[in-house]
Amino acid sequence: MQLKCRFKFIVFRLLMISIFCCLILGWEMPAEAIVQDITINGDRGYQVQISFSFDETRNVEKLEGQRVDVSNGIDHLRINFYDPTGSLMMGYDNIVDSRIQGEYFEFHYDLQQQKIFGALDLGGESVGEIFLKGDASNELALIKIKSSGNEKVLDQISVRND
Repeated sequence: MQLKCRFKFIVFRLLMISIFCCLILGWEMPAEAIVQDITINGDRGYQVQISFSFDETRNVEKLEGQRVDVSNGIDHLRINFYDPTGSLMMGYDNIVDSRIQGEYFEFHYDLQQQKIFGALDLGGESVGEIFLKGDASNELALIKIKSSGNEKVLDQISVRND
């Protein structure tokens, strides 16, 4: 009887050691996401805040997404629009769980230079909503979609990637 108990104890210890070794050698903890925040001020006092996260272990130089279902490297992207008094006007989650929400979306970010580049189209896309569109190397427009479907420019934004 004592031999049987000793055998079970040895098997149990070997099993625990095996599990411990597997944990140490084989299973890695998931990487922590890096969160990047960008604030852009408009000429008329409007403010845009873009916050996005990505997994640094993916080893990409540029984070990009463009009118497709899955983003290239971005896990989550949120954009908030504030009026000249600082009140939140609207906010949108344009990327959720690495999936682009909506039909109109474009974003390019250079991780090495820490700046937005190229074409940009972020925010809403329906009547009454606000979006940010343009070319980061030139000028961006903060636009509201009117009930007629026409676009009203609320502010012009020059991106200064100093």
